[in-house]
Amino acid sequence: PLSIVEAAGLPLLRTWRCDATGALVRVRQMVAKAYPADALSHCKLIRQDSERRRLLEILERTEEQVRSRDDPQAVAAQLTTEAAIVATDQLLTSELVEFGELGRRMVRRQQALMAARASGIEIGVRFGLNFLDSRLHGLKGSEMMILAGAPGEGKSAISWVAATRFAERQADKPPEQRIGTLVISAEMAETPSSDRIAQNIARVDGAHLRDGDTTEGELASIIWEWGRRKDLPIVYNFTSMMRASQMRALVATAVQRYNVGFVVIDHMRYFDADVRMLKAAEEDEEKARFVRERIAKDLNVAVLLLAHTVKITEERRPRLSDLRGGQMVSAHADFVAFTYRPSRHPTNDESEHAPKTEMQLLWEKNRHNEEEPTFAHFDPSTMTIRDPI
Repeated sequence: PLSIVEAAGLPLLRTWRCDATGALVRVRQMVAKAYPADALSHCKLIRQDSERRRLLEILERTEEQVRSRDDPQAVAAQLTTEAAIVATDQLLTSELVEFGELGRRMVRRQQALMAARASGIEIGVRFGLNFLDSRLHGLKGSEMMILAGAPGEGKSAISWVAATRFAERQADKPPEQRIGTLVISAEMAETPSSDRIAQNIARVDGAHLRDGDTTEGELASIIWEWGRRKDLPIVYNFTSMMRASQMRALVATAVQRYNVGFVVIDHMRYFDADVRMLKAAEEDEEKARFVRERIAKDLNVAVLLLAHTVKITEERRPRLSDLRGGQMVSAHADFVAFTYRPSRHPTNDESEHAPKTEMQLLWEKNRHNEEEPTFAHFDPSTMTIRDPI
């Protein structure tokens, strides 16, 4: 009613021959007689008008930047981000929640989770891999896990296998209930990425794929295994050096088109922050914050973000301070784990008897569970990742 009075202004007062308070009372009486659907339609119109104004403001600002000869890529990236926000914004910035209401929401949410569990529905992103699931208990929407490690430690292998395993579990559900997965492979191009998938699903030696030395039997196995998974709800992107805002727009598109709820970003060094920082550590912290706030939280998706560690000595295991960007990067994550293969660290006492296939996940941050290490079996030749027998 107030918005109608403000919009109509003086014409209403002259027609009804009353003051502003009287006009507001009359409009309220009119609304009270209307059907609830009419009031809802009115609210939607107000929302649409607000969004139109926001779009016009964005376009005017963009035109000014273009005419002032600003960097076209920077302007386009900002335009993409702001337009995507209009499309996906949940208007949480103006919401104030009282303590009692917050408790009621929590109880209702817990009741829904209990009902889902009783019905056999999995809660959060689960992979069927105990070394991950036993610590994550289902990676939820808005949460971010950072998986870090030195080059060659197997972090990419874990993330790709985890993405495929989650997609396989979703494929068992009715199509309308499936949650999609997006893998952003910024480090590896399409050819090595598809070879890695073939290695894993068909247990084919990667050296054979690289040399074209694949046997007819191995090729038949790849065709069979890939064919029976052809409808997995998983999509890929192989663009390198995107800006953060471009990545957000890509994820938003995947959410809308493929119902994506789980995103793998491989990895943090291969996309740029929208604003350049003087120090690399500051830029890494800005990128981690952007992924958590503008992708995981705003778009309500679970994110697995891969990161490198700084060079460390052979004598010790990695820790939070070894993340590129420092501990400020880890501050934005719900979980931080490091891949660690003892056999690759010959000066460490435990490496003497460690099998080459042993991998450890060192959980250095866990907001919801214990931080004890977990163990996995990793065969680099076939990119096999599984729980130890």
